[in-house]
Amino acid sequence: MIRLPNVVFARRFFPDANPDAKSGFHRPARLAYAAMTIGFGLAISCCPTFTQGAAAQNAAKGSADHIKAVTSAIDGASIKANTATSKDWPTIGLDYAETRFSKLNQITTDNVKNLGLMWSYNLESVRGVEATPLVVDGIMYVTASWSVVHAVDARTGKRIWSYDPGVNREQGYKGCCDVVNRGVALYKGKVFVGAYDGRLVAIDAVTGKKIWEKDTLIDHDHSYTVTGAPRVVNGKVLIGNGGAEYGARGYITKHQGGEKLMQAIRHVLSGQIYVSEKMSAHILKILSGGQAAPVRSLIAQLSDREFEVFELLGEGVSAHEIARRLHISTKTVDAHRANIKKKLIIKTTSELISYAARWMEHRANME
Repeated sequence: MIRLPNVVFARRFFPDANPDAKSGFHRPARLAYAAMTIGFGLAISCCPTFTQGAAAQNAAKGSADHIKAVTSAIDGASIKANTATSKDWPTIGLDYAETRFSKLNQITTDNVKNLGLMWSYNLESVRGVEATPLVVDGIMYVTASWSVVHAVDARTGKRIWSYDPGVNREQGYKGCCDVVNRGVALYKGKVFVGAYDGRLVAIDAVTGKKIWEKDTLIDHDHSYTVTGAPRVVNGKVLIGNGGAEYGARGYITKHQGGEKLMQAIRHVLSGQIYVSEKMSAHILKILSGGQAAPVRSLIAQLSDREFEVFELLGEGVSAHEIARRLHISTKTVDAHRANIKKKLIIKTTSELISYAARWMEHRANME
């Protein structure tokens, strides 16, 4: 089977040659080509036929001055104002509520069959693509795998620029679900992307040049990754990381008031672990008092190599990294995990990782 590179498509309506036709449109022959292509993102353009005067008026569209003007105008107020019309798609999910619901109505259930291929754009990747493009006055920003950002003129399908943050291609194993990226944020002339390796990068929306970058991870030994789209609120860029399925820590859960949340953020930023009072009580109940002896008794059943694997899981180390450190295969790591789960009476790998993390924390406190 031949796997084609991911491609972004744009489609538009074509006037029907028969003005008396019920639909008012016809299906162009070129539509058939679209059905032959796989693995693509879809961009839709539903534009009336331009007159020569309109074309002349739009001659500057896509120019550097045009891009600078429209992207510099994107801020919280413009994103909120766009909600009324949804003529642009300036942020992840369309608006701050992330409704993903467009109010545009030119494409209907009656005429959608008449869409035809207008242009295609090669994202130059055969890996996963999961991003929703941002589009502002015909300027599109979309990401491909490895956090590569593409700026495209949605009117023509021509590349404006592309930016590759240079993620180490040998670090793909740190993520659970391929080296995907879910999109960018746009704010006051800057494009923000969360790179797979944890960096937050600000890019000039006009030139595609890097303005600054910030490493958002506090630990590169564990399987932290960033694949989500950033959000910008009141000039502050918000970005999260993944890796919990491999035991990595770094998430924040808000169940308390604002002061408790800020306390949690300060703890995490200082390199500490924040645990709520409720969760602390739960952990202590499991790892102290009358239950401590049974816990130690179960772990004592592990072989020396199984205990090594158990400790590394508790430190948040991925299976691939455990295999590398212990000079064994990943299949052997999987076999050890299966034996450990059986001996500790644990059903799932995620429960095992959580159990091991609690054990490591308890042991550190006891020391």
